[in-house]
Amino acid sequence: MASTRSKNTPGNYALEQSCLSNARHYETYVGYNFHEQTCYAGQGLLPGRYPLQLFRDNCDVESELLGIGSTNLVTPRDPQYTGPQGQPPIRGLPVASIVPAPAKPILPEPLAVSTNQRYHA
Repeated sequence: MASTRSKNTPGNYALEQSCLSNARHYETYVGYNFHEQTCYAGQGLLPGRYPLQLFRDNCDVESELLGIGSTNLVTPRDPQYTGPQGQPPIRGLPVASIVPAPAKPILPEPLAVSTNQRYHA
């Protein structure tokens, strides 16, 4: 029995393959996710994502957090992190600021509550 759907035509097949190729290119292109100079957010910047730049060994950190291999009794894993409190090795990234930090923190005046007035709703 022949198919009557338009999905089986050569043009639609080429269109679908082109869409898949574009999506694959978008997901694997390094320039969309990573920058050459990754910095921590300083004064005047909102924090961003640090997908692979934060740790030196992302796979080992993820395995440690998820507990992968922790119950392997045949070949037990050695403890990876010997730092203080078993913390992972974090890369020292520079801090980027676009606004200079104030010399003295700006604090509001002390709150003065007057008790001789009534509340009207």
